[in-house]
Amino acid sequence: MNKLVHFGVMILMSVCLALSGSMISKAWAADSTAVSGNADHGKQLFEQQACNSCHNINQRAVGPALAGVDQRRSLDWIVKFVRSPKAMIDAGDPTATALYNEYHIIMPDHPSLNQQDIQDILAYIAANAQAAPSSGGSGITAPATLQPNYLPLSFQKNAVFFISFLFVVMILVIVLLFAVKVKDVERSRQERKA
Repeated sequence: MNKLVHFGVMILMSVCLALSGSMISKAWAADSTAVSGNADHGKQLFEQQACNSCHNINQRAVGPALAGVDQRRSLDWIVKFVRSPKAMIDAGDPTATALYNEYHIIMPDHPSLNQQDIQDILAYIAANAQAAPSSGGSGITAPATLQPNYLPLSFQKNAVFFISFLFVVMILVIVLLFAVKVKDVERSRQERKA
């Protein structure tokens, strides 16, 4: 499998995991208690597995925001989904299927991640989660309006600028006058020869 395709599938899987809770609010996990894990190890895994290429913890990116995923889904469901999302889609899991239908991509399988690894990733997500993103908006805000801070130039404060500017203008005028004089001398020489 091409590394790019594998990477894309992995990102999609992460997105599907994050969006699963926001899309189907009826499917709250039976064991949605807080997940314990090592957040530092979870950060390493999150980066090594390239989860951050599709997922942002606090806002939707290519995939869903992951904040609060451990509260929307059971640990068992998350572990099964991360290990093999395609198998869950093929089995007809409604949440996995809904995620696939929304994103049209299947997250890559991660069979090498064990339950503790996934709990560590969830601990990292929980440690870095802000308020869960609202499902009503895109999460993108318009940039602030810039207020120009124009100040008029004054000779007392900007004397060096004005003197430098006048010096450059004078040099240009002198060069142009010299060029005109050289051209006049050349014309007069040509007239003498003729």
